[in-house]
Amino acid sequence: MMKKIIFLIPTLIICFGLNAQLKQKNADDYYNLEQYYKAAPIYEELSNKSIKKNQANWENIRRTAQTFQYINKQTKSADYYAILNKNEQLTEQDYIDYIQVLRTLRRYPQSSELTEKGAKKFPENKILKHWNEKQGSLSRLYNDLSSNSITETNINSGYGDFSPVFYDGGIVFCTKSIQKGFLVGKTGWDNTNYIRLFYSKNPDSLSKQSPELLKGEFFSRLHNGPVAFDSTQNQMMITKNVRNKKDKTAYLALFSSTKNKDGEWSELVPFPYNQETYNVGQATFSPDQKGIYFTSDQPGGFGGTDIYYSEKVNGEWQKPINLGENVNTELDEMFPYMNKEGILYFSSNGHFGLGGLDIFKIQLSEENQKATNLGYPINSSADDFGIIEYKNKSGGFFSSNRDGYIDRIYKWDGEKEFDQIYTYQLLGNIFNAKNAEQIEGAEVEIKMNAINDQLISDDKGKYNSKVLDSLKFGDDIVLTIEVSKKGFIPQTIRVEKTLGKDEQLIYDFNLQPFDIGSDLTKVLKLKPIYYDLDKATLREDSKLELDKVAEILNDNPEMIIELGSHTDCRQTYDYNMKLSERRARSAAEYLKTKIVNPQRIIPIGYGELKLVNDCACEGEIESDCSDEEHQENRRTEFIIIKN
Repeated sequence: MMKKIIFLIPTLIICFGLNAQLKQKNADDYYNLEQYYKAAPIYEELSNKSIKKNQANWENIRRTAQTFQYINKQTKSADYYAILNKNEQLTEQDYIDYIQVLRTLRRYPQSSELTEKGAKKFPENKILKHWNEKQGSLSRLYNDLSSNSITETNINSGYGDFSPVFYDGGIVFCTKSIQKGFLVGKTGWDNTNYIRLFYSKNPDSLSKQSPELLKGEFFSRLHNGPVAFDSTQNQMMITKNVRNKKDKTAYLALFSSTKNKDGEWSELVPFPYNQETYNVGQATFSPDQKGIYFTSDQPGGFGGTDIYYSEKVNGEWQKPINLGENVNTELDEMFPYMNKEGILYFSSNGHFGLGGLDIFKIQLSEENQKATNLGYPINSSADDFGIIEYKNKSGGFFSSNRDGYIDRIYKWDGEKEFDQIYTYQLLGNIFNAKNAEQIEGAEVEIKMNAINDQLISDDKGKYNSKVLDSLKFGDDIVLTIEVSKKGFIPQTIRVEKTLGKDEQLIYDFNLQPFDIGSDLTKVLKLKPIYYDLDKATLREDSKLELDKVAEILNDNPEMIIELGSHTDCRQTYDYNMKLSERRARSAAEYLKTKIVNPQRIIPIGYGELKLVNDCACEGEIESDCSDEEHQENRRTEFIIIKN
C-alpha cells in the first residue's frame, strides 16, 4: 500500500503541473485570439496561485488586468494593476492603461498621482506628458457645459445600443440585443451578441419602442455597423466584420452601396483601401459629399486608431490622408461625425478628458485649431461616442456606456456651449496695497507665446489687453503679467488655464510701496549675496542677483540704498571689518556700472557686528556652528534709505 502511495504522489505532481501548463496555454491562446472573456478568469486563477506561492508571475498579472479592462470589469482590472504598481512592475504602457482604468472609475486623485509619477518616469511619452499638463482642466470639463441636458431614449435594449445616424425620418443604430435564428452568435471578446443594425421611426418617443431589424445589405453573420448616409440618403458606407482568408480572424472593413429609384440598395462594393492586416471602418460623409472621414489602425499613423480622409475623384477613391496631430494621438481616435458646418466630432481616449472615450470637436477648415472636449454631461468617466446633431435645431443623440458599462443611446438638448462664440478679455486693476487707492501709470507687460502686449494703467488704475481676442472656447493659454511702477515693488504672475464660459479674465494687483529701511533682498525675494571664506570677489550667481537690484534702481532713479556687507565671526574683529569694507566696495563697484546716478549707492562694511544667528566667536567665545551657518553671516544687504 505504501508503495502505491509513494507512486501516486509524483504522478499527482506531474498531473497538476501539466494542468497548469494547459491552463497557461489556453489563456495565451484565448488572449492571442482576442477572446478576452474566456482568457480573463484563467489568467486570474493563474495569477492568484502565483501570488499565493510568493512566485508572482508578473506577465500573467498584467494580462489579468488587461483582459478585465477589455471586457469592462474595471474594478477587477484596477485591483491587478494595483499589484503591479505596488511591486514597481508597471511598464510604460501599463501606466497609460492603469490611469485610464482609474479615470473610468472616477478615482481622479489616484489617477492624478499616477499620471505625475508616470510623466516623470517616462518624460518622452507624449500621452503622459499631455495628461499631466492638462490635469488642471478637469473641473472645467465637469462644470462649464452643464447647461446641456441629456435623457436616455426608449429604443435601448439593455444589451448594448450605440452609434445612431439619421435616416428616413428616424434613426438607424447598432445593437447587441437578443436575436433569434441560426445566423446568430456571440463574440469571444466579451461574450456579447454580434452587432446588428436596427431602425427606429420615433427615437424621441416617450413610450418604449420596438425597432425594426434591417436586412439585405445591412445584414451578415458577423458584426454589422456602424453605417453612414450622405445628405440625399441614397449613398451608404457601412462597416462590417470580414474573415481573414488566411487564419479566419475577423477585421473591420468599409463597403459602399447606392439606393436605386425603387428604394433598393445595390450590392456592396468594398472600399479599395480595406486590408486584411488592419481595420477600416466608422465612416461619415464630408459636407460636400465628395469624400469620407473614417477610422483605421493602419500602419504609419500616430498610434492606436486614427481618423483619415479619402475623396472620390472621377469615380475613384483617393489614397487616405491622416488628419494629423491636431486630431490624432498615440492612443485611439474613432467614431467621426461631420456636421453641415464642417465641424468634425470624434471620440478619443488620447486627448485629455473625463475618462474612457470622450467626445471632441474641431473645425477642420481653420488652421491651427485644437480639439475641444465637449465636457459634462455629454461626456462622462466612461465611453462616450457616436454623436449626431439635428440639422435645423439644437440637440441630437449620442451613445455612452456610463450606466453599468452597457452602451445606450441618449438624447441631448440645450444650448451647444461648445459651439457658441465667446469674446475673451484680459483685464484688471492696479491698487496701492497700503491704502487701496488705484495706481495710475503702472506699466503692464503681458507675454503669451510670441505676443508681447505693453500697457499703461489709466487714471482709475485699470488695464485691458486684447491678447485673447482671437482665441476660442477650449483653447489653452499660458501667459505672464508683469506690473511695475516707480516707488512700488514689481509683481509678476503666471497664468495657465483652458478658456471656458467666463469671458472676462480678471487679474488685480496690489503693489506694495518700497518702505524706508526695508532690505531689497527680502522685498524682491532675491537669493542672498554670499562670498567665499576670506574673499571679497563676487560669485557669478551673485552678479545675477545684483542685476535685479540694478533694474529696480533704474526703475526708481531717486532711490538711495545702503549696501551693507557682513562677515562671519572667524578671523579678528579688525580683519573682518576691513574684509567687509572690501566686499561692500566690490558689490558697489559692480552695481555702479549698471545704473544711472551711481552715487546713490553707499557701501558700508559692518564686519561681524550684525550676525544673523548665534554664531559669535570673538575673543574667548568658541563657536560650534557649521560652515553653512557661518555662510549665512557672509552676506550683502540693500537697505532703502530714500525712495
